[in-house]
Amino acid sequence: MQISDDLFLLIKSLDKSEKRYFKLYASRHILKGESIQIQLFDAIESQEIYDEAKILNKFKDKNFVKHISTTKNKLYSLLLKSLDAYYSSNPSVEVEIRELLNQIDVLKQKKLYEQCLKLITKAKKLTQTYEKPLEYLKLLDIESKLSRIINVKTNFEQKEKSVLEIQKEEFNLVEKYKNYLDFKVMSNQGFLLLEKGDTKKYSDDFSDTLGNEDFRKNAKPILFQAKVYFNTCCANYLSLQNKNTESHKFTANLVELWESNPELIKETPYQYLIALYNHGIACRNNKKINELEAIIKLIKSLNEQKWLPENLKVQVFEFSLELNILLHLYLAWFEKLYNSIDELEEKFKFFGSKLNKKFIIFFILDFAYVCFVVGDFKKALFFLNKLLNETEKETQQNLQTIAKVLSLAIHFELGNYEILEHSAKSVFRFLKQKKELSIFDKAFLAFFEKQLPETKNKKDVQKLFVELSKKLEKVRQQLNLQGNQYYIALCVWVKSKAEAKPFIELLKEERKKRN
Repeated sequence: MQISDDLFLLIKSLDKSEKRYFKLYASRHILKGESIQIQLFDAIESQEIYDEAKILNKFKDKNFVKHISTTKNKLYSLLLKSLDAYYSSNPSVEVEIRELLNQIDVLKQKKLYEQCLKLITKAKKLTQTYEKPLEYLKLLDIESKLSRIINVKTNFEQKEKSVLEIQKEEFNLVEKYKNYLDFKVMSNQGFLLLEKGDTKKYSDDFSDTLGNEDFRKNAKPILFQAKVYFNTCCANYLSLQNKNTESHKFTANLVELWESNPELIKETPYQYLIALYNHGIACRNNKKINELEAIIKLIKSLNEQKWLPENLKVQVFEFSLELNILLHLYLAWFEKLYNSIDELEEKFKFFGSKLNKKFIIFFILDFAYVCFVVGDFKKALFFLNKLLNETEKETQQNLQTIAKVLSLAIHFELGNYEILEHSAKSVFRFLKQKKELSIFDKAFLAFFEKQLPETKNKKDVQKLFVELSKKLEKVRQQLNLQGNQYYIALCVWVKSKAEAKPFIELLKEERKKRN
């Protein structure tokens, strides 16, 4: 049933303080007897994946099981009411403004117009501080109507002056809002194209605007959020054009913009977190390692802020971890990252289903890659198999490709020669079917599928690696594999076999040259 999914997802979205508040709220709203709702809440909350059969079995002796759908609906409704009460007692700015508008309406009906104006002044300050243009426009409309009523007994000039001043402010605000919408539309169009993966159309559609230096210099976003949209769009476009230095300037602008408005950070902390994360990526692309380390430290420090919602702590963990992995891989700290894997897996268990599936998949691939580099091939294969099981469901085709190709090298290291030929054929069919077969893949797969099985002598095997290494070096230059660390690592691995040198040492040397 839909309510089962909705109820489970709602319960899993709650942070500790929201859960605690629900228990208190529910206990106050139980008329008599034991709390069926709290028992059902606890049972569902303890599950990682919703299983109604287990719920029914757990409460098979309870009468409410006969009407489980009704009971779940009541629990869902009670949860929403408790959340409404919770956020009313801990109001956001939007809730506070909405309450002031309601109070203004009540005073207006009571004809207490002077008191109305006092609350309007208070509400206007909030809408200006937190940039709520539509709410501000509504307040101006109320103020305009009140001005005509209050000044009805005064001279006409006073009334006219008051009305015209408000009218002028309304027109100015509408212009600002239109400016905001222009940049919002640009941001939405770009986001949809990037989400679709159509980077060519993105580059073509925005070449006259974001690709134009004069536009980037002379664009005039007015409101705070318009500035956020503008800087984000510029950073994304320039990054896609591999203009990393310019892109970094705009991500730095974004962080500076947020940090110059601390009240807005507290109101929308997730947007600030995204800005820090994107700037961290830009620092990595520009080899600004000290700056990247500072960003990682700053993101982690957000957990100490009282204004950070409990449910954002999982994003703090994900973003700081991804940037930290990028840092370790850039500096070739493979052993250090390998030694932290067990601890990180424990944190994965702690956050559980709250973790973003996309992040988990990338982390698993990085763990497999690091284990491969340090020589823990069994653990590398364990992570690759785990990733392939995940990606079959998540349809992450490019990750499946990397995992399947990487697994061949790992099977070779483990001495699983009897399955190498079959695995290579399977990977070849998979890539050909998906139309993802690159010249790198062809050369690498042919080695395991055809050449290696026919060779028994160890010296002859090394000769084959020498030939393969030469082929891959040409392929590497032809394809420009600079951004694909996994395929570069495979090139270096082949070279290590050809030269009978430690793989990890050659990869570290490779990193030093590139950095």
